[in-house]
Formats: sequence, C-alpha cells, structure tokens
Amino acid sequence: MKQGIKTFLAGGLLALALIGTAIAGPFEDGLVANRRQDYAEALRLWGQLADQGNARAQFSIGQMYYIGQGVPRDNTKADGWYRKAADQRFDYAQFNLGVAYEDGGLGVPQDYALAYMWFNLASSSPATNTDLRQMAVENRDKVAAKMTPAQVTEAQRMAREWKPK
Repeated sequence: MKQGIKTFLAGGLLALALIGTAIAGPFEDGLVANRRQDYAEALRLWGQLADQGNARAQFSIGQMYYIGQGVPRDNTKADGWYRKAADQRFDYAQFNLGVAYEDGGLGVPQDYALAYMWFNLASSSPATNTDLRQMAVENRDKVAAKMTPAQVTEAQRMAREWKPK
C-alpha cells in the first residue's frame, strides 16, 4: 500500500507542474525551485500561497515534509498540510490521506473507515484524473474488503456527509 503514496509523491509534483503551466506565477516558480533542489525557495513561495489557502501549495508542502526535502522529515506536519489541501477537495491530498489511514502512517492511527472515506472522496471529484480515480477506487475497494458491512455503511455515510472547509 505504501507504494501508492510513493507513486503520487513522485508523480504528484509532475502532475501539479502540468496544472496551469500556461500561466507562470508563484506556484510555478516554486516548482522550478523544487526541481533545481532549492527547497528553501520552494518552501518560501509555496508557504505564502499555502497561508492564503492555496490547496496545491499546501499539498506540495506536505510532500516536502513527507519526503524530507529541505525540511526535517515530519509525518505529522505532512499530514497537517495534506489535510488542509484535502479539506478543499484536493484529490491528491485526499488519496494520500486514504493511504495514511489504511496503513496508520503520517502520524495518524490506522482507521479503515477514514481510509475508505478519503479514497471515496478522491475517486468522486470531478477534477480527478483517470489514473488517480482508478487507483482511489481500487484502494477503496481493497479497504472495504477488510471491513465489516456495518463499517462500510458508516464510511459511506461519512463520505456523503463530508463537507469541504
């Protein structure tokens, strides 16, 4: 399962690079800095955007903390940044939180109902790309196989009632 999060850690920045590349700006400048391993500059640029509520920047900072790029590796901080982005419907962050709750990683306890909920949310976003949607559905179904029918029903209710912040 940890392979799934690694896939989107590696592919996530590439995918983010493709979002809005026609318009340069602070986020894209952060991508350039990250690519040249100027992590302090990437963190500075993304930090300003993240503080303003930019979900892509929040997710990217979460990745930096998860990997330990220019900052000490800190799963709790990674989780916090992913959660801020996920709470705004950012599908990559929702997927990574699903992985975290399935495995009990990123400083969160193992919780199949929350894993199911986050995978379900990642798979149902209209903005989700086909590959991410397919992985989220597969992971959601794999988690469901570890749950009782009552737990699946509860997880489905949680997903239905979830509201972005």
